[in-house]
Amino acid sequence: TGHCGTTTLSSPHSYENVSDVGFGFEGKYGGTNMQIPTHEYREFTSVDDELQWVKNVLTPNLYQSLENTKKKVYVDFGHHSLYFYRGLALYLLEKDPMFCSTLHIVRIRRERYELAQSLMYIRESEKQKSLSQMVYRFVPAERKQDVLLPPPVDSSGNSVFQKLTTYQQMLWFIDETEARWLQFKLNYQHISGLELHEVSWTNADNSMPGVVKQISHWLGGHPSMKIHQLKKHAGDLTVNKAYGKNADMDYW
Repeated sequence: TGHCGTTTLSSPHSYENVSDVGFGFEGKYGGTNMQIPTHEYREFTSVDDELQWVKNVLTPNLYQSLENTKKKVYVDFGHHSLYFYRGLALYLLEKDPMFCSTLHIVRIRRERYELAQSLMYIRESEKQKSLSQMVYRFVPAERKQDVLLPPPVDSSGNSVFQKLTTYQQMLWFIDETEARWLQFKLNYQHISGLELHEVSWTNADNSMPGVVKQISHWLGGHPSMKIHQLKKHAGDLTVNKAYGKNADMDYW
């Protein structure tokens, strides 16, 4: 979803003894920006679109970047992967020697109301009033063909989504992302070479260091002695859970 600490988790300063690992963030690594414009991401209307992008854009650029930097493992966290995570998994089936033999996909969860408020923080600071203005996200009207939690329609046949508050739209986005993860596990976990992981954290119990420890273990390293939250909107927030529960009750 974003705002789950992925900037911190993508930083080499969060880990020790991981010299073979190249760290990127949302497609930026080794001097190469592997992103394509956000509006093109939104034009991925099928799993095959995702697969073709992974095959023709991501893999060649990533391979070249790893070769240039003499690294063996690539780590890239960020919610840009929402648009091609299925293509990544399917590409394992093609046995491309340029691609990895083992692909780890990590589902990072943050406490739901804390996450919604964090998403609101950046939206308000940038004077954005709806989920549709946020990059790397799903909006029901744009991806009708594969939205798993479609909003109901009112008596006039119009979606109630636009009537939700921005906070409620963020809750929907969080829930839609979770539904997609559950579907992904069901449909893709059988693929050889694919390893799926889940980690959770919240500011309330200062559990981010535990997530760094888990990921550093998968990378064959250790967490740094001091881990810094690298973005303010992922840091300390006063979370009003009563407000969140009321927003849930009036979801639709």
